[in-house]
Amino acid sequence: MNNNYIAERSKGKMKSDILKIGAMAKADKASGNHVIDATIGVFLNDDKSINTVPAVIEDLNNNVTKNVGYAPITGYPKFKEGILKWYLKDQYEQRINEYFIPFCATLGGTGALSISFNVFLDPGQTVLLPSIMWGNYKLIAKKAGLKHDTYQLFNSEGNFNITNLCSKIEEYSATQPNILIVLNDPCQNPTGYSLSNEEHLKLIKKLNALSEKVNITVIYDIAYLDYDGNNRELHKIFNNIFNNEIKFLPVFAASCSKVFGMYGFRVGAFFIFVKDEELATNITTAVESQIRGTYSSPNGPALSCLANALLGDEVDKLSDQIYNNTLTLKTRTTYFINKLNELGIKHLPYKSGFFVCLPCSDAYDICEKLKEQHTYLIPIADDIVRIAVCSLNCNEIDELVGVLKEVM
Repeated sequence: MNNNYIAERSKGKMKSDILKIGAMAKADKASGNHVIDATIGVFLNDDKSINTVPAVIEDLNNNVTKNVGYAPITGYPKFKEGILKWYLKDQYEQRINEYFIPFCATLGGTGALSISFNVFLDPGQTVLLPSIMWGNYKLIAKKAGLKHDTYQLFNSEGNFNITNLCSKIEEYSATQPNILIVLNDPCQNPTGYSLSNEEHLKLIKKLNALSEKVNITVIYDIAYLDYDGNNRELHKIFNNIFNNEIKFLPVFAASCSKVFGMYGFRVGAFFIFVKDEELATNITTAVESQIRGTYSSPNGPALSCLANALLGDEVDKLSDQIYNNTLTLKTRTTYFINKLNELGIKHLPYKSGFFVCLPCSDAYDICEKLKEQHTYLIPIADDIVRIAVCSLNCNEIDELVGVLKEVM
């Protein structure tokens, strides 16, 4: 007899635990040291308080104790309406009449991804992930019983590597009836890269051609979408999906943490636009079964409060508040990248978002040396360091750049 009670599928740990490193930074600060903490992907104000959206906070303060019963498995209908109106803008009425829309509220964007991994692939099959990625993708895949392979995120010109992705699809189409791809766009975590409109249209064309041979599902992880451009306008991703004949299945995994400042409430959404009613019904049935067998129902009070804010009379005010947050983030990241360029410190291609990545010879060694100077960053690969610029003010950016120049 031994004491190995843990199932094999539940074993293992992540090489770089973001929350653990973040906790080390907090402990260092609590001991009285001056700390630069660029670990956690949370948007902080200059005074280090969590950046929230006042219109959402107001509704939470007034209504969070209402609707405390179990929410429907897929969430309240008004939450679906609010989320779809937020993303579809003035095309809402047109698109809900044109498409069947399988939809469910989820436990954050992570919940939407977990549902997708379990619904669209069988255990033992392989999901295609970007070569530079949010590490939790691999963990979510493992818990779903999936293998993973990576497509190269960038080509030699520093653009999205469509050729390599298509090559991976062709490779796995020989052994799998269904192909599942994760595309974290725009504002990719951790690089901050966003596909150009031309890149996305080219990708759609290539995926359509490959879909003649194999079923392809693309999970658009849009957790940071509202930090890319003007949130009053329909984002180009939706515009391109609607204005082209799509032969693959586009799945959207949305998060309410980053844009609405609801990190701890764990609210997100899963939705798809399809024109086949039977397919929509089958997806909805599969999703409901997955939810029922895991967490049973979503966070009802949080869903209700956000729906009130999104469907209320002051939604334009809410939109303005979020747009101002976008401008603040843009100011910080532009300042940081300009500082890096002045000192000749290289960074991976960046366009918008919470994070900037630095290529290096030994990321883990560099991050250990930085800890000695009470500076905490995340090694996301052997040769890449991630910096959460979203959590730094300009004074901290100046300090960080100085330390980076010394260590790197």
